[in-house]
Amino acid sequence: MNNGTVRIIWTYKKEIIVVTGNVVNKVFKIGDSWVWNGFGSPWG
Repeated sequence: MNNGTVRIIWTYKKEIIVVTGNVVNKVFKIGDSWVWNGFGSPWG
């Protein structure tokens, strides 16, 4: 993403999990997370 936000997407027990956040001082800080509902794209 262009604004410095990192998006991580993975599958867990047949669900797609989306986590967004930023890297601050070499540490990933979670900003938001959700289970993708199947509408749109999990890639943003």
